[in-house]
This record gives sequence, structure tokens and C-alpha cells, in this order.
Amino acid sequence: MLSISFYASTESSLDDRAQVCDLGHHRFAKHCAIQRHQDRRSLLGNRIFHREQLCSDFIRESVRLLIDALEHNVSDPKNLG
Repeated sequence: MLSISFYASTESSLDDRAQVCDLGHHRFAKHCAIQRHQDRRSLLGNRIFHREQLCSDFIRESVRLLIDALEHNVSDPKNLG
């Protein structure tokens, strides 16, 4: 009789451990998914920032060149240059 109760308690203990293990795997998978999402968001944020910088630099340089072109009079070639 003692051995039967030992096996019964061992079986329930293994079930408890399996549930804890499953819970641990679930938490680990959830953590990995959250971390992956945060990494992707950070990467996309960096890409957007660099694109905005590139567009800003392009616009700034375009405006500078446009103003420079408007300041020069095409009818007077010696002002070009």
C-alpha cells in the first residue's frame, strides 16, 4: 500500500511539474514575442528617423539651390558662377 501512494504522489508531482514547465515555456515564448516586437519597433523607428533626416537634408539643399538660382539673373550671364 505504501508503494501505491508513493506512485500516486509521484504522478501528481510530475503533472504539477509539467504544468509549471508549460507555464515557463509560455512565459518564455511571450517574453520572446514581446522582445521581438520591441526590437522591430525600434528598428522601424530608426529607419523612419533616418528617412526624415534624408528628406529634410534634400529639401534644405533644394531650397538653398532654388534661392541661389533666383538670385542670379539669367539675362546677365556675368552674374552666373
